[in-house]
Amino acid sequence: MGTLAQPRCRVRMRCWRHPFEVAPYAGAVAALPLPLAESELEGPDRALVRSLRPEASARWIVTLGSALFSVVLYEALWGWSIALGLVLGMAFHELGHALVMRQLGLPRSPIVFVPFIGAMQRLQKSTPRPLDLALLALAGPAAGLLFAAGCKVAFLATARPALGFLATAHAILALIDLLPFGALDGARVRPLMHEPGPARVVVATTLVILVGCACGLM
Repeated sequence: MGTLAQPRCRVRMRCWRHPFEVAPYAGAVAALPLPLAESELEGPDRALVRSLRPEASARWIVTLGSALFSVVLYEALWGWSIALGLVLGMAFHELGHALVMRQLGLPRSPIVFVPFIGAMQRLQKSTPRPLDLALLALAGPAAGLLFAAGCKVAFLATARPALGFLATAHAILALIDLLPFGALDGARVRPLMHEPGPARVVVATTLVILVGCACGLM
């Protein structure tokens, strides 16, 4: 009888240059450059790389630490309910951006919460084409308005003042963020408005709908 093959603790990964093996994979993956780890690998391999990179833990520490710091400061002014609701709404906003970045394959910095300013993350790659940039910009306010709508429904069901405050606050924040000025998300939609085609009509219609939703939730 033949002998059974011994299991190998190796991971097979492919990129557009050539196939390669890493073993032991934890140390080797940590040394991979960011473009290879997040852009060139295929789905399952990309997820493995992200989970093994030591920077992943640091990103979560930065995000959760800054969120907790913001909650503590907000609590001193408005109490725990509103403090948690404000940070959760900002997290929804940034996760909306992050979801689109992930779909477009754009690497990003960790989400950082800045007390009394909001939350932010930045692209770690060149600016995408105008349509992708517009979708990326609108995803944040759309997610924030979804959170505001949830607060509004909960307020109508329970009549808790904190929920009504959160619905109004996040609606106002989304409306401000849709203004076409400076570093606001609305300014990132402007490049597409100068290009002809149906994409401009769709994005402009989406922008109008978001503004209407924000006004309706205030």
